Amino acid sequence: MNSTTQKRVCIIGGGASGITAIKQLLDEGHVPVCFERSADMGGVFNYKKDQDSAVESGLVNGVYKNTVLTISNYLMCFSDLPPTGRRRHWHHTEYRQYLSDYIDKFNLAPHINLQHRVTKVVPVNQGTNGYQVTVQDPNGAEQVQQFDALAVCSGTHQIANIPNIKGLESFAGKISHGSQYNTSDMAKGKRVLCVGLGESSADITREISETADECHLALRSYPFLIPRNLNHSSSDAWTSRLHHDYHTPKHESAISYLMLLLYYLLLRPFLFKRDRAKMDSFDQDTSQNMLDLNTPGSTENVKLIKAWNYLSKGRRFATKNVTFVPNIINGKIQVNASGIDRFTAQQVIFNDGTRKDIDLVMFATGYKENFDFIEGFQLKDNNVRNLFMNSIPTDLHNCAFIGWARPVTGGIPACSEMAARYFALLVSGKRKIPADAQQRIAADQKFYHEFYSKNSPTLNTVVGWKRHLENLAELIGCQVHTARYILQPGLFVRLFAGSLVPSQYRLEGPHAMPDSAARSIREIPITLPSSHILYGIKMNLSNKFKFLRQRALARKTNLDYSEFFSEWFRFDIPLTLKDIHRFSFRADDFNKKFNKL
Repeated sequence: MNSTTQKRVCIIGGGASGITAIKQLLDEGHVPVCFERSADMGGVFNYKKDQDSAVESGLVNGVYKNTVLTISNYLMCFSDLPPTGRRRHWHHTEYRQYLSDYIDKFNLAPHINLQHRVTKVVPVNQGTNGYQVTVQDPNGAEQVQQFDALAVCSGTHQIANIPNIKGLESFAGKISHGSQYNTSDMAKGKRVLCVGLGESSADITREISETADECHLALRSYPFLIPRNLNHSSSDAWTSRLHHDYHTPKHESAISYLMLLLYYLLLRPFLFKRDRAKMDSFDQDTSQNMLDLNTPGSTENVKLIKAWNYLSKGRRFATKNVTFVPNIINGKIQVNASGIDRFTAQQVIFNDGTRKDIDLVMFATGYKENFDFIEGFQLKDNNVRNLFMNSIPTDLHNCAFIGWARPVTGGIPACSEMAARYFALLVSGKRKIPADAQQRIAADQKFYHEFYSKNSPTLNTVVGWKRHLENLAELIGCQVHTARYILQPGLFVRLFAGSLVPSQYRLEGPHAMPDSAARSIREIPITLPSSHILYGIKMNLSNKFKFLRQRALARKTNLDYSEFFSEWFRFDIPLTLKDIHRFSFRADDFNKKFNKL
């Protein structure tokens, strides 16, 4: 790239999003300069043993000691460095090592400035004349540097969100947030209230319940739960083209599905062979049929998961961690799902009138966005859903917010990589923001409101894995044309029935790696049951040839998503009305709503 098109790009944040931004910009011949405020790279995976000191310094976004990823290695990786070996859920130290290997492989370290904090960014003429960036070095000295483009990669886990609940200011006990959590030692001898149940809280609440005198879990709505193990493998192995085409604007061709059906009928024993591993994704013996890490697939555990999935109505961000469920069954975690009314000096009072004495409140209530460091920039409603592809502001030139797309299934890093690839092409001038960007933003807002935000209005970073990545792939020019691989049956079949791994977006397009990408895709075994494969083919072919009829049928039947999502696994353990009542955990008349399933 010549000097007239080569750009100097400021990258804020040295986590997974930041390091892949460096790599994609280097691929395009640019000069990335990354500023990371901590003493090491890794972002949220930069584990701090002394969490109290980290909190005092403002670095409250690290993982806790026992963090195990909710997403398996093949969906948490980058497309240009797929893992090897079997599918596993990495411990945070293993993922940190993966990021270190990524930096070493592509020689990214010279571009990262550790212990440098960006304190201010001034867009010059809305970024058309670049950005003036004020950077504070380890000694506290500040310097203003000029850049042609800006990538904000600090992510969402920066400012802890503590909800405004009546009486909280008068509570005499300790108030903490999940971002400050390291181990459950802080709960010893205490009566603890855990508020909220996302994926981190599932671990934190379970660990606290093993240590505290009492552990209460406050919910205002029921989570949709996905065990991390299904069918003796990681559940995200089911994140396939077959299952995700329903909500993708541009479906695969009918020819591809017809060929897939033909291969299934004629060559099923060879192309769709499923090998049952001896060890699951947590290194547990598959004969134990575990739902999650140290979580048996007992009847009671499954019934609670199904009951909460029914009550969640399905359309919300999934909590892909059910390790806490046994401790609800055995009483170590006491649940109240009516929501919190108020606090007193020593008590929490729930909306159903129940009162509990508590000493410590642990909020697992997410994070707030703050872009005040960018002078003159105001994100509409402070909502990243108003960015194009949850990444590109349409009112700033050569700017991207990378790391604000969190897929329902799949990993943030792969979404960040695709956003960074698109951004790098924008900076090069090889791509332009489409003229209908605002219409596309509105279409995404409508779609995600219907499927997720209607029940969880604060989940503005949530995206659909295939929908989001396919749209970005089209913008980049690396979309997968499945029909091109019909004569490579081993690869073709895995593009549909295998996992939607990031490597697929290196088969074609800018900076493609077709041989290594194809090899990586072929090496991952198919874990979908045959019944699900055949059902997926049938449903997608129906959408091709009877689309109008299917739409009319859907309107007529008004599919009950609560029922559908409660029964999507372990068909041998049916959900009953009695189960709904037992696991609703409310002292009011909530159960009167449910007279039948």
